[in-house]
Amino acid sequence: MASEDGHSVGSIVTGWAADIATSVGFFTRLPLIGDERKVELPELRRAARAAPIAGIAVGIVSALAYGGAIWVGLTTLVAAILAVAAAILVTGALHEDGLADTVDGLAGGWTKKARLEIMRDSRIGTYGSLALGLAVLLRVAAIAGIMGRGGLIATMLVIVSAEAVSRAAPIWLMWRLPPARSSGAAASAGQPTDSAAWQCFILAGIIAFLLMATAAGVLATMFALATAALATLGVIALSRRTLRGQTGDVAGASQQAALIAFLLAALAALPV
Repeated sequence: MASEDGHSVGSIVTGWAADIATSVGFFTRLPLIGDERKVELPELRRAARAAPIAGIAVGIVSALAYGGAIWVGLTTLVAAILAVAAAILVTGALHEDGLADTVDGLAGGWTKKARLEIMRDSRIGTYGSLALGLAVLLRVAAIAGIMGRGGLIATMLVIVSAEAVSRAAPIWLMWRLPPARSSGAAASAGQPTDSAAWQCFILAGIIAFLLMATAAGVLATMFALATAALATLGVIALSRRTLRGQTGDVAGASQQAALIAFLLAALAALPV
């Protein structure tokens, strides 16, 4: 059976399955069948549409860590710390590393060249350390606060929603801005296609409404999505002004900004 654009249903399903495997393999350390961790760049540009699915995988691991901690009798604070730790473990601190390098570069350099050189340095500086510490604290505090207002199920659904939605942020950044340097992860990966980018955004919104709206309502979901979008736009504007483009580190920073914004908005939207 063929669809209107001439592609069979089977080929569409196969294409999505391949893109999901590519996204999960690229953005996480989760084991895959036949896992060789080799990503063809044209596939990655198309596979950007499946980035929220990789976020769901991370969110499920994080939410299960949270729920398990509560189930065995740990406090909400300890459970929140374990949930954040699980998310960091399953991604290999990919986005956190990008956040630290980005803040070090943008705060420590006065020119584009100087900023990019600092961001290439694997060592973390004072600005990056502070940004990373504050980011983790905000995530932990937000998750613990959501538990206090919405309960266990709502907290777990918000965690998964936040991880899924925030994976659309780096896709948006890479779609809107050219690579800031001729080499590196961003330059090698290329920019997502228009089709892949829009499919990614639509998928992220659908996931949020299917999950978070169940726990917190439609208005709270819309507020969280809008706040995450504003945070992403802020990172895009800053990267455009300071670097005249984007890098893999800034992509990671955009994910962290969107994630924190989504969690804080969800907390603020829940009734006290």
